[in-house]
Amino acid sequence: MKHKGSILNERNIFTVLRAATIAAGVIGTAIAALLMSIGADCLYMSLTLCEDGESCGCWTAASVTGLATVLSVSVCAYIALAAFYRMCGRLREGGAFTRENARTMARIARCFAAAAAALLLCTAAMTVIWGGFVLPHVYLLLLGLACAGAALLCRALALLVGRAEDMQRENELTI
Repeated sequence: MKHKGSILNERNIFTVLRAATIAAGVIGTAIAALLMSIGADCLYMSLTLCEDGESCGCWTAASVTGLATVLSVSVCAYIALAAFYRMCGRLREGGAFTRENARTMARIARCFAAAAAALLLCTAAMTVIWGGFVLPHVYLLLLGLACAGAALLCRALALLVGRAEDMQRENELTI
């Protein structure tokens, strides 16, 4: 369905998606910077304020684990956002069922899977560090499971785009 002159037309919707991708990158950067700052402060306090060195061991380990998780999830998010941004440009130009788009969706799926792995590993590590499962672990677990679900969806879309490209190529050969 084409909507000439509206924001819903094919060309404009991909421009809007590209703008939303940039906004997500900016907001994600701000959140990652805040989390990194909090993690760095916790690490600094755990290393400098503890006299005996043992009572702050869990804070040090939790801070390092948190910083590593934020960094790894941020890298995955930036790679996925950049890939999606480029794919929206190709879609805007009319190239929907291409090998490049299938590879891009597979790359985005791998990014989600890596983020899910990092979050689930962080949940497990934090549970061991703190000696139990506490409320923030629930949020990490849910976010990790959401990333795993998104990875599965993106992988399925990558397979569908690849098959559609094969079918499109076969139809062009028969005509």
